[in-house]
Amino acid sequence: MQMFNKKSILSSVLAALSADSSSVSKSALVGSAVKLMSILVVISFAATPACDANDGLTEAGRLVNQGCDFDDAGKVDEAISCYKKAIALEPRDDTAYFDLGTDYLGNKHDDVSAKFYLQKAIDINPHEAKYWDQLGLALAHLKDVTAAEAAYML
Repeated sequence: MQMFNKKSILSSVLAALSADSSSVSKSALVGSAVKLMSILVVISFAATPACDANDGLTEAGRLVNQGCDFDDAGKVDEAISCYKKAIALEPRDDTAYFDLGTDYLGNKHDDVSAKFYLQKAIDINPHEAKYWDQLGLALAHLKDVTAAEAAYML
């Protein structure tokens, strides 16, 4: 899957939109660009093999996959339990922290917990763009606009 740079996407969208509509406000353009970026993040998640086969995985890896399966079945509490068990076995498993954070963000609507777990994932693997995107969303929900903007720009 081709990876996209968030800054280049945002710049391209803003340039294209502003070229076609001289009367549209900058805030409307930014809002449109942010919506497009959100769609691209969703598409990237759909294209990411989150629940791979269990061949060759550690016990923590199997628990993360089991958590994904529970998420897919709508069993969020069971998924959260699996991710926490995986973290107990492998405290530096950024995927488990990320999946835990996204469950708290999207399913539990607990933005404080989501921020905590997403930040842990970033502390372990700061180069994963989707971690920053989801942290930015959690921070936006918490009305920390400056920090959310910074997370989206990294």
